[in-house]
Order: sequence, then C-alpha cells, then structure tokens
Amino acid sequence: MTKSILYIVSLPIGNVSDISLRALSVLNKADVIVCENVGQTTALLRHLGILHQTYPKSQPTKDKIQQLSRQLLKTLLPLLERQDKPHFIAYESYQNSAHLVQEVINRMKEKKIIVALVSTAGTPLISDPGLDLVRAAHEENFEVHPIPGPSAVLSSLVVSGFNPHHYAFLGMLPKNSTQRRQLLLDWLRGQIRKTTAIAYVSKYQLIPTLQDMLKVLGDTEIFLANDLTKLNEQGYKGKITHLIEYFQERNIKGEWVIVFTLSSANDK
Repeated sequence: MTKSILYIVSLPIGNVSDISLRALSVLNKADVIVCENVGQTTALLRHLGILHQTYPKSQPTKDKIQQLSRQLLKTLLPLLERQDKPHFIAYESYQNSAHLVQEVINRMKEKKIIVALVSTAGTPLISDPGLDLVRAAHEENFEVHPIPGPSAVLSSLVVSGFNPHHYAFLGMLPKNSTQRRQLLLDWLRGQIRKTTAIAYVSKYQLIPTLQDMLKVLGDTEIFLANDLTKLNEQGYKGKITHLIEYFQERNIKGEWVIVFTLSSANDK
C-alpha cells in the first residue's frame, strides 16, 4: 500500500488571491490539516469555498466565481462538491509539538491519508512550529512535499532593493534589548560580505528595535514592510534615524519585516 503523504502548504500572507491552484487542490483532498489556529484556518477555507457551508443555499457558490479564469474555474468547481470535513489538529505552541506529532504520525501509519501542514499565513516552519512533524515524517519514510507560495521573507527581500543573492533570516527578534543587540552583533561579526539580513518584529518592539540597530549597526539604510500584499501594504526605506523619527509620530500596527545590510544597495 502506498504510504501517507505530508504536504507543507503555503497560504496567503494578506491577499487571498495569492492562493495557488495546487494549494487549493491539496487542501480540498486533505484528510488531516495541521494548523496553528483552527478557527482562522477554517474561516479561510470557507472563504475559498473548500468548506461547503460557507455560502447560503439561496446564493450558489458558482455565482461567486464566474469572473475567474476558465482554468481557475475548472479547478474550483470540484472543491464545491466536498461534503465531508477534514480532521483539524491544532499546534498553537511549540510546547505541545511532541503530542501532536505522535498523533499525526499514528494516523499516517493506520491508513493511507493526506496530511496538510499550514501556518496561519505564509510558508509553514518560517518562525512557526512544525519542524518536528517534518522530521518525524522523514524518519518514518513518508513522502514530504512542498506546496510553494507566499512568504513574507522573500516578498520583503525582493522589494527592498538590497542584494538578494546572499541573505540570512534572523526570525522573530527577541523582545529583550540585550538579547536583540547580541543577535545583531552576531550577525555583524559573522556575516558574509554583502549579506542581507531579514527579521520579524512586532509593533510593540519596532521603535526599540530600530534604536538598538542604530547603536549596533550605525545609521545605515534599512527597509521596513507591513501588511504585504494587502490593499494597505506599506514599505519604507531610509536611514534608521529618519525612520525612528517618522514612526515615533505614528500609530504602529501589525507585525513588521525589517531588511538591512551594511553593503551598498547597488552591490551586485
């Protein structure tokens, strides 16, 4: 018997239209969906038409998608016929990973199933739990396949204007200022020439982080991104001192991506 398969499925980071045809297909046929938050994931699947109870019977789903291309329409229509529900398993923290990994692996051993691992948004495992499940699936010789899609890391990198050929992802920066400065110093001391760094930071830590970066890196040019792919997408590029002054006078919302380098933005 062919073994179960684990798919690592990327979801939109803002604009729902960024969902891929392969992602729609896999999510539609998945027997188990491992996600961060069941409520948010089911809401997205309903919006996409995968969970059939999204729309009232008096307003057929087909009317909602008539304006889509023929190829997309052909892919979506079978999704509307699904009457069953996938089984959802939530991993809302790293702490419960051992328990959920064993549950998922046991299900994959019992019978041939399709498992989809998703994050709330973007590509799974990038600053999100899920690595233990992928490793366990490999250890059990299950097939593991990526379903590529949106990523805040790559999206911010390619619009930053900084060298994209060598980059380091630092993840979510520490809340503690001392730890944050140490991480910046470690990058500074160990960086490859022309390496561009990318990191995540919350709205609460944005200005303190910029202040730490100023002390460690000097008044270098950086790029900030927020709400990527959404209608109110924001991108700011400039010296750290200018950006500190700018954001001190504004209401900061959401999670931010910081892209920075010590090399010239024109380096090849």
